[in-house]
Amino acid sequence: MSASGSTSDAPGEVAPVPNLTSEQWQTLLGMLGGSKIVTSERMTGKPVTWTIDTGASNHMTRRIGDLCDLQEIASCPMGLPNGSSVVATKEGSIFLDGNLCLKNVLYVPGLTCNLISVS
Repeated sequence: MSASGSTSDAPGEVAPVPNLTSEQWQTLLGMLGGSKIVTSERMTGKPVTWTIDTGASNHMTRRIGDLCDLQEIASCPMGLPNGSSVVATKEGSIFLDGNLCLKNVLYVPGLTCNLISVS
């Protein structure tokens, strides 16, 4: 683990998402194919869209059914792009394509898309 808290396999190479190795980050980038959207299909067969967001404070989803290891958390207020706010009270993990797992994903009712937070 580097001094910045990110894991990395090569000197000077930093995985911008906490808890992702550089290999996992490269997998995520490969899934993006140059765009800013990741799609994944769950049991419903409907595409799930993920947006990489440099302004998001946490990974967030509007689809509680996609979360595994779901647990209650202390109330966490979230501002929505339309100016309203909601309170996240649950978090869990979500598996994306390629066996990539996002941990500490907040369930935020009222979101219009799912967000992957990068700094």
